[in-house]
Amino acid sequence: MELEGGSHVNIYLIRQEENVSDGSFDSAVVIADSEEEARLIDPTSGSEWYKNAWCDPKFVTVELLGKAEGWVAGVVTASFNGLSNGQLVRNAQAQIARILIQLEKDTGFFVNSIEVRTENIPRSDGRQNEYWKSVSIDVRPSPGTDWEEKC
Repeated sequence: MELEGGSHVNIYLIRQEENVSDGSFDSAVVIADSEEEARLIDPTSGSEWYKNAWCDPKFVTVELLGKAEGWVAGVVTASFNGLSNGQLVRNAQAQIARILIQLEKDTGFFVNSIEVRTENIPRSDGRQNEYWKSVSIDVRPSPGTDWEEKC
């Protein structure tokens, strides 16, 4: 987005208190020509990763912080309320459950168990070790399904 006002631009603080859940943005410093333009800037940049992490522009408050030269419109920095460890685990559990349901639906196999192993891989260059995850899924055919037919 090019600014119309030449090399002098406005610096705004935009804030919202409508969406205060974990995984949301509460504020950002942005560059814009006007308060109205600043209100329309989404700190998530439309990323699917941060879907639903901001709010409708009507809930955004805008405060002029000052002016600067040589900047282009957009987000300078933003404040993100990260997910708690518990929320990350719950999200992972829900995603795994959806995948298993789809696997059972598509293949006719039921999942008996899942084993996850973490392997610590030492690095020869002295930097921090790498960790790899491997997953084993034990399945059985659903009732009435011929094992030979599915394999």
